[in-house]
Amino acid sequence: TDAVTETRKAIATENRRIAEAKGVCKGQYPEIEQQAIEEGWDKGRTSAAVLDAMRAARPNPAIITRSHDTDCTKDALVAAYILRAGGKLDHPAYQSRQAAAMKVPAFLRGNLNADQRQKAMEWGHRYSSMSMMDILQQAIRLDGKEVSHDREDNFKMAFSGGSLTNIFTDSVNARLVSSYMESVDTSGWCSETEVADLKLNERPRIEMGAGLTVLPEGGEADHASWADVLESYKINRFAKQFQIDEIAFINDSMQVFTETPGKFGQMAARLRPDLVYSIILDNPTLNATSRDLFNATDGNLGAGAALSAANLRAAVSAMMLIRENSVNIDVTPTDVLVPPTLRHLTGELINSSEIRQDVGASADPSIDRGTRNSLLDDNLSRITEKRLENGLTDPLSQTALSGSASDWFLIDRKG
Repeated sequence: TDAVTETRKAIATENRRIAEAKGVCKGQYPEIEQQAIEEGWDKGRTSAAVLDAMRAARPNPAIITRSHDTDCTKDALVAAYILRAGGKLDHPAYQSRQAAAMKVPAFLRGNLNADQRQKAMEWGHRYSSMSMMDILQQAIRLDGKEVSHDREDNFKMAFSGGSLTNIFTDSVNARLVSSYMESVDTSGWCSETEVADLKLNERPRIEMGAGLTVLPEGGEADHASWADVLESYKINRFAKQFQIDEIAFINDSMQVFTETPGKFGQMAARLRPDLVYSIILDNPTLNATSRDLFNATDGNLGAGAALSAANLRAAVSAMMLIRENSVNIDVTPTDVLVPPTLRHLTGELINSSEIRQDVGASADPSIDRGTRNSLLDDNLSRITEKRLENGLTDPLSQTALSGSASDWFLIDRKG
């Protein structure tokens, strides 16, 4: 009886051990399960074997390494200097046409989420506290040279290599473009054209001729006659330069990069409106008519006409009535160009819902007028330009041109 009892206990213990092995392996590790049953492993040993198998089956974790030699790139140093000079790495100007023309680095012109740009921006922030001497030494390393303990040797190596020039040129160009795009240009009503060279060019215009004539059956269409009028002009280049030497690096003079590129960008932005408004203020003689640009004969000069509701209505009518060779041409004003002194009066005239009439002793009681401001029908916009009042220096001739606080102009930006 005792032997049978012991045998039954042994069988129960073995069955329990086999069940535990199967429970640990859960059918996913049949080889471990078979070995555990055959070799009499307990639950702890079986669990350890399964855990080792699970660890072996996992992929190796990704190892991220940081290396100064691989992370301290030219792009990262350009980003660092832009930040230290007070610039932004996500400025919308970097996606403009001007950014490509100014050769702003490709990583700044790329998508904001691009890996190259994100990496350069990240390390740019890390290196943004570097001094100018630190940047100089990193440029030497990027040129594949060994940094010297002699400062003069480092200057020679850095200025003779290409990396330092590229770093500062790229960072200055980025600051120039951002400053340029932030400036306000009031000459957007002017159109532009492309020319092939810097020689004297001619801008022809075909004068309006007679309209269409009747074409009878079996007849032949009349020949059109055209008269060309033209003006001559020449494209010019404008430039300024500033220099950086070793003193700026020794003194860590960051204002060279903080202020100067921004000033240059503003100068470039002022050039186009300076050229445009110098023509208006100079009132030059046209080749085609031998008359001034604005003159009484052509009906585009309202001499002494102070800005008022009546004079503005008269100017709109006069502009719409302009003809050429007895042909009506579609000239309709879109904007009122005024100096700052006339800014608020212009806003009142073109935006008010009503214009109050003079009801004093000199008013004519026999004339009935409505209260609605009819100038609203013209949908005029206001352009305020300080050069019209302050005057300016012509960028081409360097001649000082005087302005006026009372002169105003109508513009048809469709023409």
